[in-house]
Amino acid sequence: MGEISSSSLTPGQVDNAFEANFAKAKSEAINAAGTATHSAELTVNVPPKWIREPQDVHAILGRDVALNCEVEGFPRPTTLWTRANDFGVLNYQVLPLGLSYNQFPNGTLLISSVDKSAQGSYTCTAQNGDRKSTRLNSSHPRYL
Repeated sequence: MGEISSSSLTPGQVDNAFEANFAKAKSEAINAAGTATHSAELTVNVPPKWIREPQDVHAILGRDVALNCEVEGFPRPTTLWTRANDFGVLNYQVLPLGLSYNQFPNGTLLISSVDKSAQGSYTCTAQNGDRKSTRLNSSHPRYL
């Protein structure tokens, strides 16, 4: 039988407010036949956590309005905005990004030149890997 002469665990990168999200483990075994060294990397996924949750908003007709959805995690979460359609609260459709809807890299949704058709319930879903967090944002703007 060989013996382990040394082993080590080295923290990896630090991502913003998170602890180190990966580490490298190294071990060395020595016996009469020689020496063997092996390394492995341990990655720790961190589920999405809200930085700025969506909130109900009030909009002014013709003005832009922003809906927040900022999250952090590892790997970096992606966000998807959906909106309840006319068939009921539980029936959501993905927002077509482009003319009226634009999404910033931090997840914030910008609705340009708000009109009455923008009123409704929006949902931001944040996902990284197999974990996701959803926050319903019942945005029923009162127009000023």
